[in-house]
Amino acid sequence: MTATERGGAASGVVALEYIPGPFTVPITVDGHYRYAPGITLRGLPRPPTGTRFVAWAATPNLDVIQRLGVVTNGVNEVGEIALDRFLVLISAEAGLVSTEPRGPVLLRGESPSNRMRPPDLYQLSLGAVMPPAESSGWHGVPMTPNIPMLPSEMALTPATAPWLPRTDGAIGEARPPKPRTLRDGDTLELVAEPVHRTIAGHHLVMYGFNGAQPGPLIVTTQGARVTVRLTNHLEQPTSIHWHGVRLDNRFDGVPGITQPAVAPGGTFIYTVQFPDAGIYWYHPHLREDIQQDLGLYGNILVRAAGADRYGPVNREETLILDDLLIGDDGPVAYGRDTPTHALMGRFGNVMLVNGAPRWSAR
Repeated sequence: MTATERGGAASGVVALEYIPGPFTVPITVDGHYRYAPGITLRGLPRPPTGTRFVAWAATPNLDVIQRLGVVTNGVNEVGEIALDRFLVLISAEAGLVSTEPRGPVLLRGESPSNRMRPPDLYQLSLGAVMPPAESSGWHGVPMTPNIPMLPSEMALTPATAPWLPRTDGAIGEARPPKPRTLRDGDTLELVAEPVHRTIAGHHLVMYGFNGAQPGPLIVTTQGARVTVRLTNHLEQPTSIHWHGVRLDNRFDGVPGITQPAVAPGGTFIYTVQFPDAGIYWYHPHLREDIQQDLGLYGNILVRAAGADRYGPVNREETLILDDLLIGDDGPVAYGRDTPTHALMGRFGNVMLVNGAPRWSAR
């Protein structure tokens, strides 16, 4: 947040925290994004007697204004914001029950979704860009040649330390996925662990299941019920979500909602039934921006109970696509404590098919 003339030396940061729910992106029933703002303020002057500082959220044209609550210097947990694009204002209010700001505004900020503004506004704002101390160590994101970003955007760095996976010892080379046929009552052991790959000339520590990346292709039959035992050999908690599969909620793989996260060194046993034929996939539902991006996923092929449902084919291949963001110095780092681009990952510049930069049907 930046200070107005009345704000003087005051400063502030609004952290838009994730609201837990059944979906990756929390929204209201009418489709608006939901945010849990945490507002950290510094340097606010002592308010006059009978005056409080109040935080507000408003649409850019101020036709909708939400009172978030009274704030002070320090960390403030305030009311939820349910707007797609919005401003955050800190004003000095003499009354405690007003529904819109009437006093002077001391600080103002805008949501990332509101940054589609004329370039000259950001050029003027460039001098005020001060990277947080904890964000040191970030390298620039590679850009498409001849399509540069605004200098002010390129000067921004995430408010968290950069992070990439590391290993203390040697790790195996990632193997290509192999089909694993599961019949009703079978058990599958899945071990989430680091693997090594060389992509775009860089040696990368990535993730896989059972040393393969992607994980094994699960091939089963409609109506089968199987047991999957997940063992976590990663340095961070994980889980498995069975994407698109109708199953008991307690085995859906969403930490904090349907199960506890599987800690490093821990295990979790899933019972998975496949009531519908089709192609599905499995992946973690914890730090998807890191774990999915690094290869912790796999395909599921559920064949129809009736053998004559589909016509014969000459050959059948199952593919899964991914992309990685690779810079001149190697993979662009992730946020250590929080996603820096999007919860489900970011756009990459290296395409992968079944975990590899090249794939051929031959």
